Amino acid sequence: MKPKLETQRDVDHKNAAKHKVESAWDCKIVDLYEPLYRLDWWIPEKNVYIEHKQRAVSKSKYPDIILSLSKVMMMSDFISVLGARCFFVVGFTDGLMYTEIKEKNDYPVTASGRTDRGIEGDVEPCIRIPMSSFNDIN
Repeated sequence: MKPKLETQRDVDHKNAAKHKVESAWDCKIVDLYEPLYRLDWWIPEKNVYIEHKQRAVSKSKYPDIILSLSKVMMMSDFISVLGARCFFVVGFTDGLMYTEIKEKNDYPVTASGRTDRGIEGDVEPCIRIPMSSFNDIN
């Protein structure tokens, strides 16, 4: 199992994004126990599960965003078993965006991840989601 690398700054970004989503989507978000559910948030009254990532770059820096295939597979399970909807929410230096993850998609799968930390498992199968698939959260 990979070590938990979340810093207080990461927690602060995640909480700010959570409050913004709650306000924009008129909902109450429940934090999930990530080692068990692999995703960050749940909106019980909407049957929605959400993965959140924070990036220290602008929205226009890269043509796509990666998401771990294991998280996509967990989302697919929530969709097929529970009839849930799943979203990927990404914070950037210049805004917060989201895209819906479907049970089946045609995003390319590549070996992606960080190589600067020397942590086994940092490079893994990931899907590449084009930035054009994302919408702003206002």
